[in-house]
Amino acid sequence: RADEAVKLLTDAAHGFAELGLRVEEGRVHLTRGRVERRRRRRATARKSWETALEVFAGVQARPWIALTEEHIARLTAQQAPARLSAAQPRAAHGLTDHELRLAELVCRGATNREAAQQMFVSEKTVETMLSRIYRRVGIRSRTQLSRALTP
Repeated sequence: RADEAVKLLTDAAHGFAELGLRVEEGRVHLTRGRVERRRRRRATARKSWETALEVFAGVQARPWIALTEEHIARLTAQQAPARLSAAQPRAAHGLTDHELRLAELVCRGATNREAAQQMFVSEKTVETMLSRIYRRVGIRSRTQLSRALTP
């Protein structure tokens, strides 16, 4: 479904561009960026938002420029490498280097499959390591893990 949505949005953007409806074209790029972000395709989301920003800047659509810049800023903040806060050093949680690396990948938005590929382990190993991390840190979800780690 998401692939279909992206295709429809791409077609809509081209259609609005041909008609000279620049604000609508920008809004479609903004929406496509949101879809791509939900699919965890951050680079594609950023590209869509940067395109939207160019379109909005071309017609001086200031409110849309501000909204698009907010999306880009949030994405940039989410991609910043995570580090354990000074208040909760790694040793306090008892995390190994591999567990810390996995936790940082997850905080940056990596799926289990992506983390497994980057760490050269199986997805099952990632699942097991995440369960261990959750138990050691005293949390239950990826969201809580992100809160336990700070940029």
